[in-house]
Amino acid sequence: MVKRAVDFILGLQKEDGGWADDNLVTRLSIGALVAAGLKIEDEAVKRGVLWLVDHQNPEGSWGSDAWDTVAVLDRFQRLDVKWKP
Repeated sequence: MVKRAVDFILGLQKEDGGWADDNLVTRLSIGALVAAGLKIEDEAVKRGVLWLVDHQNPEGSWGSDAWDTVAVLDRFQRLDVKWKP
């Protein structure tokens, strides 16, 4: 069942690394993949993280409100991702 879920999520990942052109959906997808056993070294997770980094707003936030930023930073912290604010 977990493999089916992982395959489903991976099948929805866009060529640019994100999911649904959305910070929250991308963060949740990365979180689900990690919960299923994938690591930061796995290509899909790396591509998703890079998509989030590439979609950071110029002033350092993500999305349109504080929740989006907190959610992305929480995921980065859980993955031990280092980023430049």
